[in-house]
Amino acid sequence: MYIIDTAENLFKKLQRLENDIKQFSHDLETRGDSVPQMISEFESTAEKLQSNIVQKKTESNPIDAALIESTGKIRDKINEWNRKIVENKKGTEFMHKHAKCLVIMVFGVVKSGKSTLGNFFAGREFVHADFDNPYKHIEHPKFETEENARDTGGFKTDEDGLTWFAEGVTDTTGDIQYFTISSLRWIDSPGTGALQKQGDKKNMEDLVKEYLPYVDMCIFLMNSSEPGLQDDMKYMVELAEGDADALVLITKSDLNEEDIDDNGKVTKIKIPKTDSVRKKQEDDICSRLQEQYPQINAEKFRALSVSTILAQHAVENRNDDEFRGSNLDKFMQILGEKVTDNVIEKKKRQPRKVLNNFIDNVLSGSEQIKTALESNQRQIENIQSTIDKKIERISRRICSDVRSALNVQMNRWDDEVNSSGRSIGSSVVSNFVSDQLVESIQKIMPEEIKNIIGSYQQQEDIQIGTINLEVGSLEKQTRNFEYRYSIAVVEERDSHGIIEGVQSFFGKKFYRTSHEERIDVQKIDIGTNREEFQSRILDQIQPIVTNEARSQLENLRDNYFNKQEEFLKSMLAEIQKLQSNLQNLKY
Repeated sequence: MYIIDTAENLFKKLQRLENDIKQFSHDLETRGDSVPQMISEFESTAEKLQSNIVQKKTESNPIDAALIESTGKIRDKINEWNRKIVENKKGTEFMHKHAKCLVIMVFGVVKSGKSTLGNFFAGREFVHADFDNPYKHIEHPKFETEENARDTGGFKTDEDGLTWFAEGVTDTTGDIQYFTISSLRWIDSPGTGALQKQGDKKNMEDLVKEYLPYVDMCIFLMNSSEPGLQDDMKYMVELAEGDADALVLITKSDLNEEDIDDNGKVTKIKIPKTDSVRKKQEDDICSRLQEQYPQINAEKFRALSVSTILAQHAVENRNDDEFRGSNLDKFMQILGEKVTDNVIEKKKRQPRKVLNNFIDNVLSGSEQIKTALESNQRQIENIQSTIDKKIERISRRICSDVRSALNVQMNRWDDEVNSSGRSIGSSVVSNFVSDQLVESIQKIMPEEIKNIIGSYQQQEDIQIGTINLEVGSLEKQTRNFEYRYSIAVVEERDSHGIIEGVQSFFGKKFYRTSHEERIDVQKIDIGTNREEFQSRILDQIQPIVTNEARSQLENLRDNYFNKQEEFLKSMLAEIQKLQSNLQNLKY
């Protein structure tokens, strides 16, 4: 039976689509769900990393200001991605939901026969037919509402408990409502007459445009008695820019004809309009479409005259000829022709494109973040290089400051030694030099580093190693002075000669005088050994102070930006991880 064969051929092709697209849809949903999860994980990690640095930073420091800007950019991008996820959620869910099906969106003004045609393809006449057909072996179509913008239209339930589109509604539906049978999804859109009515919850035109990118074919219904172009036709321009085709169905393409029944009574029956009349209307529609929308490729749309009531009668009467006359067999064949390798690939292409575009958007944003963070790294490297170049200058300043302080202290020590006589030993000097070195570093380093970093503040107390100077003691000095002088020494002597002998006899004493050289030593206080003592100190502290100052500056250069560098390194690693994972999700 031709009616049965036509329906079976359509469902065989629809089943092929369902089988081919099922695995792809599962994979697509898995990938699509992974993107928000990856962004969420990246956001969580970024927040943890940022909490370690941002709260302690100040915008007056150029590095901190740059980091604050970068972390702000990270938050802005994540917020932008999350907003995009929310914005895309409805369309993406719609796309995933309909990716398994051949999606047909039907447009038409009031009384163009949308609901009646939809119910026919949903199988209302077939399930009640007195012959076996494919509709009796598949699950009854599920009628659903995707989005409600007006409380009109809708569904109705028949006496058998089966749901269908409501017919005879004077106002057009304000819903995106549809049914699914096998892998055919038939979407009844808000018609032209549904636009901008009082009480609407949403602009109908906006509602339609949200879903146009996801359909495979748009059907435009117009009454054959009034086959004028309608506002809905403007959507053809958008369809032509994509991959979807358009089909204009000129409905109610039938005539009433009088006939005489078996009882001899005159009755009216429906017959199809002649082929010439139908062709004339079809050509006229195509011509006017081409004239009004010259940018549309004529191959992207065609027109077909149909009669749903003839098809209904044909099923009820098991009349193949009447079914052919309805032209709905051709419409079924057109739908079946849509299920080709190209269409199946196209159904995969649009979801892939949407997913890839969103991933590319995230990748582009992550690259902007990466560029900002790499700029922060270069800033830190430049500052470290500048500090390195100034190490010698800063070390000399610190050495000079220590020497100046030592000179002042030497005056005090000198007075103390002179007045008390107590000496100043190496340990006292070592302690002073150590304290003064810390003081000089704490004073001079911020001055110098602020010229490079800005609002530099010493992050922690300066700690230096133990300084042990071996300089002896500062003590009083004395000098021995020798005095040479002569003294006369008178000694008794023997008499000489006869005369002195006679005189000696009578008691006279004779003496001789000699001179002796004498040396006397006198100890004189000549002050302290300050000059020698200070010289020994300076000789020893010069390399110590220079090395310690260099060490502190190198430590600053290497460690001051530790947290910032660790943050940048970790964030860049997280961005690289996000980018790599997203690239792996792309088709």
